[in-house]
Amino acid sequence: MNLLTILSWSLRIGTESFKYVSDNFYTILFLTILSIIGFVFVFTKLKLVGTIILPIPSIYTMFVYAPLLEDATNTLGYKTIFFTRHVIPNVAIAIIALIMLSIILFAHFKSISLYKNTEKTIYKEYADKKEKNNLDITWEEYLDTIE
Repeated sequence: MNLLTILSWSLRIGTESFKYVSDNFYTILFLTILSIIGFVFVFTKLKLVGTIILPIPSIYTMFVYAPLLEDATNTLGYKTIFFTRHVIPNVAIAIIALIMLSIILFAHFKSISLYKNTEKTIYKEYADKKEKNNLDITWEEYLDTIE
């Protein structure tokens, strides 16, 4: 939706009517670029950064479009297209991004916990073997022998 808005408003650059939407044009352009960056980051190793970025422009976009689509005669003072084109999709994006963020954080903390438990188990096994067999082997050498 933002790309269509940017493309249609960019046709008016240099005209008198562009002056009324110029601030909103540049704001929406920036938010669209930020959304694209967040979307790309979600598919890289920067998933956490991407999922933190994504809800921000989605939520802020609604505040940019709200004054443009005010209509006192319609539902809640806004045109219906404000809800169908902006509120519903942007809220859905924000909710899904927050769900993704919680899943990423849960997986990260779970993997750290599993790593620590595994390390603790292996070290206990190392200490037991060293004590029982009277081995003179360092922790690093023992780790190299594990497959």
